[in-house]
Formats: sequence, structure tokens, C-alpha cells
Amino acid sequence: MNIIHFDDMYQADYDLRHLFVYNQKWTNQPFFDRRNNIRQTSALVFFRNCSATYVSDNDNVLYVKCGSLVYIPQGSQYISYFYDCKPGTIHTQLLEFELRDNNGDVFSATKQISILDSSGANKYQEIFDELIDIYYSPFFSCSLMKSRVYELLYEISKIFHYRIIYSKSFMPIAKGI
Repeated sequence: MNIIHFDDMYQADYDLRHLFVYNQKWTNQPFFDRRNNIRQTSALVFFRNCSATYVSDNDNVLYVKCGSLVYIPQGSQYISYFYDCKPGTIHTQLLEFELRDNNGDVFSATKQISILDSSGANKYQEIFDELIDIYYSPFFSCSLMKSRVYELLYEISKIFHYRIIYSKSFMPIAKGI
């Protein structure tokens, strides 16, 4: 599968397909096993009221704290363990989508499950709540849903793009860029 990294998505033209969003609670089953069933879409997961550990099929381990935003690439195989789940609350919010480039080919933004941000709890909670409201509205609008997901992906890609521009190697010319 092709990779178009988040920093490159800042200027890339791409399409979104197969959008789906929902709230998740992990109290009855504090793990999710996708080792024998590859992920069919990419996903963003907002850790609203819990933490987790992801173990990839190549035994990479990722520890995720509450308030984090995680990207899971299409084609991933993993098991996730959820803990510190606050009773009576939504634990995670999941947004599934497929990314396609100008040629219609599917791509991912990373090869591995990645923490994108661990500092924007309030910001992401508002965005995911809005996506949930749009998706489950009796007057669902696919174009509104897509526009909000594009905005979210733009904000994520902007963070990565600016990190590169303002890195040590580009700092002398950052204002010009």
C-alpha cells in the first residue's frame, strides 16, 4: 500500500470514502483483537476516558494515554488492551475512513499505528462529538461529514507540516517558506 505521510497530505489532493464514526465503551470487553482480521479502513481513535496499549503484528508496543489521538492505518493487524476506563462514560471515539489518491489508489498516512497528538483532549472531544452528531442525524449529510473529516485531517497534517518547516534544518528560512 502506498504511503502519503501526514506532512505531505497538507498539500495533497485526495478523496475520502467509507466514513463511519461511533462511540465505544470497553468495560465488558477491555480488549480488541484484530490479529487475524486486517483493518479494512484507516481510523482515527480519540481516547476520551481511558488509556490503552496496542501490540502490532510485528510486536511493536504503543502506550496511549487518555486525551490522545491515534491513527491506525488500513491493513493493520493488532490487539489493543484498554484500561483506566471511567465507568458510565464513552471511552473512545472511532472514525473510520478510506484514503484514495488522485489515481483512485488506496493509501495510508503511516505504516504503523501512531499517536498523532496527546495534548488536545478538549479540541478532539468537540470534533468527534460533532462528527457523531452529523453521522447519526436523521438528516445525515455525507458532504457535511466529509467536509468536517477533511478539516480534521487538514489540522493534523498542518501540525506535521509545520514541524518540518520549523525544524532546525529549516529554521533559517522558515519565515520565507
